[in-house]
Amino acid sequence: MRGSIRVLGWVAVTAGITACGLATAEEDVSDVSVRLQEPPPARRGDVIDTLHGLEVSDPYRWLEDLESEDVRAWARRQDTYSRAIAARHPGRQALLGRVRSLVDARVHTAPVQSGMRYFYSRFNATGAQFQVTILMREGRDGTERVLVDRDEWEASTGRTPSRFFPSASGQLLAFGSTASGSVMETVRILDPSTGRLLPDSIVGLHFRLASITWDGRGRGFYYQSYEAEGTGPSARYLDPRLLYHRLGTPQSEDVVVYRAAAGENRFLSHTADPAGQYLVVTERVGSASENRVLAGPLDPSNLRLSPLIDDPVAAFTPAGEANGMLYFRTDHDAPNGRVIAMDPTGDGESVEIVAEAADPINTWSGRSGPLGARVVGGRLLVTYTIEGVPQPTVFELDGRRVGAWDLPYDGSLWSGVVGHNGTHEAFFVLSGLTDPGTTYGLDVSSIRAEVFTAPQMRELDGDVLTRRITVPASDGAPVPAYVVRRSDTPLDGSAPAVLYGYGFGGWPAAPYYFPLMAAFVERGGIWILAELRGDGGYGTPWHLAGRRETKARTFHDYVDVARWLVESDYTSADRLVANASSAGGPVAARALVEEPALFAAGILDYPLLDLLRYDRFGYGSRWVAEYGTASDPDDFRVLHPLSPYHRLDTPTCLPAIFVAPGENDALTPPLHAYKFVAAARSAQLCENPIRLRVSWGAGHGAGADPEATADNWADQFAFMEQVLPHGAFRF
Repeated sequence: MRGSIRVLGWVAVTAGITACGLATAEEDVSDVSVRLQEPPPARRGDVIDTLHGLEVSDPYRWLEDLESEDVRAWARRQDTYSRAIAARHPGRQALLGRVRSLVDARVHTAPVQSGMRYFYSRFNATGAQFQVTILMREGRDGTERVLVDRDEWEASTGRTPSRFFPSASGQLLAFGSTASGSVMETVRILDPSTGRLLPDSIVGLHFRLASITWDGRGRGFYYQSYEAEGTGPSARYLDPRLLYHRLGTPQSEDVVVYRAAAGENRFLSHTADPAGQYLVVTERVGSASENRVLAGPLDPSNLRLSPLIDDPVAAFTPAGEANGMLYFRTDHDAPNGRVIAMDPTGDGESVEIVAEAADPINTWSGRSGPLGARVVGGRLLVTYTIEGVPQPTVFELDGRRVGAWDLPYDGSLWSGVVGHNGTHEAFFVLSGLTDPGTTYGLDVSSIRAEVFTAPQMRELDGDVLTRRITVPASDGAPVPAYVVRRSDTPLDGSAPAVLYGYGFGGWPAAPYYFPLMAAFVERGGIWILAELRGDGGYGTPWHLAGRRETKARTFHDYVDVARWLVESDYTSADRLVANASSAGGPVAARALVEEPALFAAGILDYPLLDLLRYDRFGYGSRWVAEYGTASDPDDFRVLHPLSPYHRLDTPTCLPAIFVAPGENDALTPPLHAYKFVAAARSAQLCENPIRLRVSWGAGHGAGADPEATADNWADQFAFMEQVLPHGAFRF
């Protein structure tokens, strides 16, 4: 219950630290002669909103002003103190060395085949594919060649390469670069044959909201543009437009070819099969899966976009083009998904190619593209999710099933699939806790897969096991979860455990490479990933069961899994750590506030925490379809009791909590972390620490270099060692 008191071992850690002054960023905080004083509590304001007849207090509203010197000074003091405490942990340097070695693993994106060239990128295993070196092979087995070196480009421009978009022939390559965690890219054009940069420079592409589609002839490309409202990580992006840039002309002459319908939270995406003739544009409101579809000739001189799906009653995800037909994965009249084809010159009627099956077609769209369905080499590749495990399955274009490929192990494919009708291979990146990412090329003719790139890493100590379990939820539903541990880590309640939950946007929860958790498991910890309602492992129905009016179910599932883990002796309450990130942040944070006796600690990365005002800042307005908005009375009744920040209105003994935002995070701006930490410190009745650790200059998992990322994760591990019982880690 909320009033229960349990004090962790932190008292012993901080005993003897007396007040004298706070170490500054320039001081050697590892020097024990530097005495520390915890920063004073944040100033409480008197802001009270009346929402739908209910008074709602917001005492830390002032921390939303990220441009304020007072806010910056407050955050700096919190961060400096947290880093100083971590630096004094006796085992931190060893932790940093191990985490750094795991971060140093070299990973690759799936290649894009254009003509006979294969383009891909290499990056450190920091969980972010935003700081890359761009590579190319002439032919599948050709010699790897560096096109854009990350370190050299950053040294000469102050920006880091982020994404790439080859033309259909592979004769030109557009690539973006960002600065200091920003989401805004500058795009340049490279001739891969000569290494020469063209004079074209396109600025202001939003990394997460814009992309590039070449016109098929290599004369120019399409891209999205948005109007920014506000500045910094809290800025909102409105009025989406689709523009065409002709090579050799200034950006000021780019032509608007389509403008989204009037209204807030409209977003555009676009694609074309490099071997095809049509540009396909989708338009949606926020993160809603339901969308409109428009199509027209890819040639800009003949472009006329006409609606194929005018009424957004369901999801229609483009899957490619073949024989003049456009293919889509849809859940229209099929909750588990099906594949249809449409003639873009016809009357809008569709033909069902692959009917709905008992197992759902994966709904996830990763950074490399949608995973669910793709036209490749004159066949149709459909990825089902069977008992939580992806299974790519090949069909003829008339719907006849050819065969399926079984993954080498149960892992994640959530970066998506790359391939098109002009190639015979579909490329996936498969990852798990012991594999940062192996790229496989699946030949759709033979249904045989071969490795394209393998990661470079040092193997983990111990034999690591991954097991899928099912936990009964309080309403009787089976909630799947993955349990990852060393084979010699006992399941007797003595091992520390981290429970990760997301429950948002149809994400396919599955083990992936996470250096912090790799080190944690290596030391004898257990990593559990729960597939909460709101995730996508069981298809659209499972996703919708934890969305908007049913969002509370996501939170209940998380607590149900945590309680079951303790009752089943996987771990114990004084060794269980709640963990979530990004839009999943409220799930773990609310559990820490509402069920403090169930957890020893919590780690919240780049979290969303104020559910009543989140849609006013940054990327938040895109998530209204998932969470709802406090401006709607029905949504407010759901959100108010779920919002972690607003549940800190009663003093209690909270578990130890470590909150780690990014300074320039535009998805979940650090104001969420600031307000939550201020409120949690004010509500805390016991000695369990509440820490804020800011990644300065970083965005949402982007902008922090590998060394800074390793440093952050080492601090998180040190925090767990400090607050969990002595001797909890056996290796």
